[in-house]
Amino acid sequence: MTTIPVSDSDNADPLLACLVALSHWYQRPQSAAALLAGLPLSQPHLTPELFIRAAERLQLKVRIVRRSLSQLRNWQLPAVLLLADDQACVLLKHKDSKTLSLLLPNTELTPHECPRADIESDYTGYALLIQADYNFDQRVPTENRRHWFWQSIRSAWGLYAEVILASFLINLFALAMPLFIMNVYDRVVPNQAIETLWVLASGLGIVLLFEFIIRLLRSYFIDLAGKRIDLLLSSRLFEQIINTPRAKQPQSVGAMANQLHEFESLREFLTSATLTTLIDLPFALLFIFIIRLIHPQLAQVPLLAIPLILLIGVLVQIPLRRAVYAQFRAGTQKQALLVEALAGLETLKLQQAEGTWQKRWEMLLETTSQYSLTVRFLSNMTLHVALFIQQLATVFIIIIGVYLIVANELTVGALIATTLLTGRALVPLTQIASLLTRYHQSRSAYQLIAQFMQHSQERGNNTFLHQNILQGNIDCQHLDFRYPHQDYLVLNDLSLHIKAGEKVGILGRSGCGKSTLAKLLLKLYSPDRGQILFDGIHAAQIDPAHLRQYIAYMPQEGQLFYGSIRDNITLANPRISETQMKQAAELAGVTEFVNSHPQGFDGLLGERGEGLSGGQRQAILLARALIWQPPIVLLDEPTAAMDNGTEERLKQRLHEFLKSRTLILMTHRPSLLSLVDYLIVLDAGRVVASGPKNQVIEALANGQVKTVQNG
Repeated sequence: MTTIPVSDSDNADPLLACLVALSHWYQRPQSAAALLAGLPLSQPHLTPELFIRAAERLQLKVRIVRRSLSQLRNWQLPAVLLLADDQACVLLKHKDSKTLSLLLPNTELTPHECPRADIESDYTGYALLIQADYNFDQRVPTENRRHWFWQSIRSAWGLYAEVILASFLINLFALAMPLFIMNVYDRVVPNQAIETLWVLASGLGIVLLFEFIIRLLRSYFIDLAGKRIDLLLSSRLFEQIINTPRAKQPQSVGAMANQLHEFESLREFLTSATLTTLIDLPFALLFIFIIRLIHPQLAQVPLLAIPLILLIGVLVQIPLRRAVYAQFRAGTQKQALLVEALAGLETLKLQQAEGTWQKRWEMLLETTSQYSLTVRFLSNMTLHVALFIQQLATVFIIIIGVYLIVANELTVGALIATTLLTGRALVPLTQIASLLTRYHQSRSAYQLIAQFMQHSQERGNNTFLHQNILQGNIDCQHLDFRYPHQDYLVLNDLSLHIKAGEKVGILGRSGCGKSTLAKLLLKLYSPDRGQILFDGIHAAQIDPAHLRQYIAYMPQEGQLFYGSIRDNITLANPRISETQMKQAAELAGVTEFVNSHPQGFDGLLGERGEGLSGGQRQAILLARALIWQPPIVLLDEPTAAMDNGTEERLKQRLHEFLKSRTLILMTHRPSLLSLVDYLIVLDAGRVVASGPKNQVIEALANGQVKTVQNG
């Protein structure tokens, strides 16, 4: 009989347990850790909205509906029923009018029959309907992935359709004022028809009121569409950032930060008045059509002015595009320099390198300013030429109109109306300079971000083999690895075997590959050659989130974040219990200095742990790693910054904790070797010695390392 594997945290999360059960039901088993990885959990349990996002990883389509149990037909099932007190269960089918077949969370994967009345009394009326996508095999062409950008735009298409409709009405209402003036001059004034004047004025007032309301609605719809797109794009972009494999991540944090900042230009293009101008451009033809109805000869003036304005826009395209792109590159370089300087500010002061970096900064400022000046000059030139052409068009309209009035082919009112309509037709075109500049800025930002978004994600669409629990057997076979943009091998034909429960120390001088091996074991990188097996299973078949749940890893140079000590220890899961947090803190030695702090675990830390000693930072990092008490413990120089007394007390606490666990300890400190029974020595990315601790230490002392046989 199959049992659904759950963790203690799943027991308090019925929706998560239901999703784990559904993964087994559809024969797509996934652990809770794999389903939750990267989701923005803000509550102690999975919400229906996040349930939908997590279900997408199982290729399950989910939608929330409000229906009674009788309205949920068997052909629509299974469905997750939302029950009172934040409980849930999976409805498989109606056995009969009084009995339901259910999957209950945290139970065996076997349908349970339950009286309908019992469920109906707790049912909230809301359900999550589940639909599984068919898994096509490799013989069938794969469907193109949804585009990260256009999919977001399509999500707001309904709002943009309303914006286009509103723009049509606004431009239609814009005809009211010229027509009103034409009728007043041509009919009301000559005939002194005061009653007609008030009728026309009343009608115009109503039109202007409607135009005012529609303009407000159009602005609101644009902002609402922009907000929806911004949320989707920003969420997908950040998700891509944190899920991109380390090998694909940009070399400069500052450059990446600048690219994300330039993403704002793309967002503003979709939400600002520039978009309104773009939508209004086609309606210039409507005004020209009305002018042609008044007199065909007058329509020729705006018809000639429009191509001239567009020609100016086309002529500045190439230099403007080059200037905007160069400005973008210079800005990226400037941001990269700034972030690097801030991160190493103390070093710059101590090495008296402020002047050198000040010179580099000012050179970049000069370059950036020059490109910005070029962009502004081209934009302003286009704007001024467009305004000049618009003014000339007005002059020619009046000149031609006067001749037509003299020839009795046009009235004074019609001339005034034509002048107003010509201005309205050409006004959007005068904004073409701003439109082109924003377009090129947005295009540059889009192209750079699109390149980043094309990188495959760490988890991607891979189908991983579900492994309930990792025991701790590790095999590394003929591993070769070099870091991106480097030529030399950090690991060179490295092979080793670690049995479950073994306590293994890995020794070697700096640069021999110890830390790199740890990153490969955690799937932060993939080897260029060779393979890593966990309990006989290839690492590529194991979900990274699932794997890391079973490895307590303390890096040599870990990162602490701004926030409380508690926040830094419970970084992976703020929902962790107070007892678990304090147990990890006690084990790692955090309580030794927290207990004497006035605010205890709520004491605030600066960025990167500012305000703490190196040993205290390491204690917090160790507590963070051990909080889940996993079966594999991987420590990289865990006491490098601790004093001898603190290290000794830590070893005493770890001895009991590590009894039933696999330990991989990477260190230079001989005092830590009391924690291990077996040693592996690395040199230049190779295993040069391995065996029982005493034998390897003796061989090292005698200079006969390579004679030690693998034991």
